[in-house]
Amino acid sequence: ALILAESADMASAFARPLQEAGHHAVAVSSEQEAIRVVNALHPAIILVSMTLAGQRGAELCRRLKAESDADAPHILLISDDDDAVERLIEQDAADGSIARAESAHELVARVADILRMKRAEARLRRDFRELEARHVALLASQKQLQQSASVLKSIFESSPNAIVVSDLAANIIECNPRALELYDCDSKAELLRENGYDLTIPEDAPRARENVRDMLQSGAVKHAEYTMIKKTGERYLAEISSSVLRDEAGQPTGFVSIVRDLTERRISEK
Repeated sequence: ALILAESADMASAFARPLQEAGHHAVAVSSEQEAIRVVNALHPAIILVSMTLAGQRGAELCRRLKAESDADAPHILLISDDDDAVERLIEQDAADGSIARAESAHELVARVADILRMKRAEARLRRDFRELEARHVALLASQKQLQQSASVLKSIFESSPNAIVVSDLAANIIECNPRALELYDCDSKAELLRENGYDLTIPEDAPRARENVRDMLQSGAVKHAEYTMIKKTGERYLAEISSSVLRDEAGQPTGFVSIVRDLTERRISEK
C-alpha cells in the first residue's frame, strides 16, 4: 500500500498499523515521491489525503492510476468530507474513502478486504484470459474441422467408387453421385428410399446379414462379393467394403460402404 498525505507524520500514522499487520506500506508526503513509488512498486492500494489533493483531487488520483503499469490501484481518499469524496467517486477518479480518525483495527480490516477483492478480480481476469484463449483455439479447431469436412465432402462427391451410408437397419441415408449411376437411380431421393438388403439378390441376403453381424463385432468387413440388383432388374457382381460408424460414446450408429462394380474385371479375367 502507498499512503500519500500532507505530512510525513500523517502518512506514517496510516502506514504504521498496516506495517504491523504484515503489509508492505510506504508513506510519502509529496506527489513526486508518490509517482516514484507507484512506478517502482505498483501498489494495489493507494490512500490519498484530500487535504493534500485539494482542488486537484481528480487529476492527482487519475495520474496515480495511470502511472501504474500493473492493474489500476484501488484509491481510498482520506477525508471526512463525504460530498467531496462522492464527487471524485462519480468521476471514476477514486474508489472509496476512509475517515481521518479511522481506528487502526478498522484500517487494517478495510485494506485486507480490498486486497482480497483485488486478488479475486485478478483471478477472474486470469480465468477470463484462459477462457478467451480456449475460445480462440476452439474457433481455430472449428475452422480446421470445416476445412477437413470440405475436403472429405469433395472426396465423397468425386469418388470413382459408389459410397453409401446406411443406418443399423441397412436403410440408405446418404450416397454419392457414383452410387446413383451404379444403381441406375435418377435422383438421390430415389435411392434413399431403399434398404441395402433389398439391393442384394435373395440368395446373397442371408450372407449379407451375417457379415453385418460380424462387422458390429470386428468394426469392418472388406472385399465381400455379392450379386446386386439395379433399379432396372439387371444383376451385376459387386465388391463391398464396409465399416461401422460410431457416436462419441463409441456406440454404433450405422455403416459406410464402398461399392465397386466387378463386371468389367470379370469380363477381362475371362
